[in-house]
Amino acid sequence: MTTSRPTLYLMMGLPGAGKTTVAQHIADLTSAVRLSSDDVRRELFATSTFSEDEHDKLYAELDARVRAMLQQGTSVVYDANLNRRAHRDEKHHLAASLGADTMLIWVKTPEEIAKQRRVQDRPQHDLVPTHETPAE
Repeated sequence: MTTSRPTLYLMMGLPGAGKTTVAQHIADLTSAVRLSSDDVRRELFATSTFSEDEHDKLYAELDARVRAMLQQGTSVVYDANLNRRAHRDEKHHLAASLGADTMLIWVKTPEEIAKQRRVQDRPQHDLVPTHETPAE
């Protein structure tokens, strides 16, 4: 009998590139759980400041949830800004330490289109991500 290993899908791309849309499609196709940094940020903080301390707390919580799901054998789509190689490497090592596979999904969208989407698609009260160019 073979059992499949859980997979941690890591999303990468400009804010407004369409990462969340692609992440949801992956979750639907694979029965993985989509873990959204925006949703968890709203759960944890009444008013988001995007401070370094808030960022650290948010990602510690996301990683704890990822760890728990992977340990249970559940695949996870990590729907967050993972444009920094060091952050992706951390998540890859976390998955590997739990016997899970990792797949990087880079949503490439022209910068001007991503910028237009950020302005058009996000309500004024919604979270506004900062611009960070993905690093290979």
